[in-house]
Amino acid sequence: IISNPPKKIDRRSVAEVFHQVVKLDPHTASITALKSAAEKRGWAPTSTLNDDSQQAREFWLDLILGIGVAEMLSDAGACFIYDYPACMGMLTQTRPGTPPIAERFELCWRGVELANGGNELIDAKLVAQRFTDDQEQRRVDGLDVQVGDARLVAAHLHGVPACAGVALGVDRLLALALGFDSIAPVLPFSWEVA
Repeated sequence: IISNPPKKIDRRSVAEVFHQVVKLDPHTASITALKSAAEKRGWAPTSTLNDDSQQAREFWLDLILGIGVAEMLSDAGACFIYDYPACMGMLTQTRPGTPPIAERFELCWRGVELANGGNELIDAKLVAQRFTDDQEQRRVDGLDVQVGDARLVAAHLHGVPACAGVALGVDRLLALALGFDSIAPVLPFSWEVA
């Protein structure tokens, strides 16, 4: 029933994808270089972040990775993308080193992200600190400050064993498997009803 199932599963680090797509290192590239690479390819939206904030860096990394993966892997089989910049894994473990690496991954098929997951961050103090750091960065960037998830921190204070998690986009998988170009035909109800 699957329309053209993947015959192989590839693996590529985020650094490999960035080097192939925009010739930049995602761990060290400046915001200016990331923005310039996106604009040069016509990927930058008309209203874009023009500052040096952490939010802007994450925006450009995510934009280039999302569009780059879609273009690079649209005709390829399934591919795991791994070793994200630390800033792209707020609630995942970070592997120390230079550069620090967020221990997360995405599974893409035909350039579409189907699943994402990683080693869950289990240190309660670090979870709370990352929420605090994110709130402060949002304040500095002039964005709405999100409330940290106190229940998640409280649960971590009780102790969380080493664990990993994976989220699968079943709607995306069904759409690809059935040969649709969007998820609309496989949704059980419309966005208006949701």
